[in-house]
Amino acid sequence: MEFPIPASLSIISPSSSKRTNATFGGCALSDGQEEVEINPLDAEMRGISDGDKLRVHNERGETLLIARITDAVLPGVLYTPKGTWLSTSETGQTVNALLNADIRTDIEDGACCNEAFCEVSHIP
Repeated sequence: MEFPIPASLSIISPSSSKRTNATFGGCALSDGQEEVEINPLDAEMRGISDGDKLRVHNERGETLLIARITDAVLPGVLYTPKGTWLSTSETGQTVNALLNADIRTDIEDGACCNEAFCEVSHIP
C-alpha cells in the first residue's frame, strides 16, 4: 500500500515520567538514546519499524531518536520527552534544535515554544 507523505509532522516535547525538565536529565531513566513516539500510519508511510534509528530534522537542525510505534499519538504528531541532555545525542543536538528560538512571550521576553514542524527519515 502506498501513501503520500505529508510535508511535515508536528513534534511536541512536554514533561514526562522520566523528567519534568533538564535538571533530571542525569538520572538513570534518562540514560541512552532518547525515543520518539510515532503513529503506526506515519511509520508505515515512511517505512519505519519499531526500534529504528530516525533522523528528526527541519531547516533549523536535527537530532537522532529511536522510533517507538504507538497509537498513543495521533497521526501527524510525534512525541519525545523534554529535558534530554546533549550528551545523549549523537548529533550533539536535542529536539530543542528544531524550535524557533525567536518566538518570545510578551512577559519578560521568555521562550514560548510548544511544538515544531519536522520530518523524519529512517537511518539504515
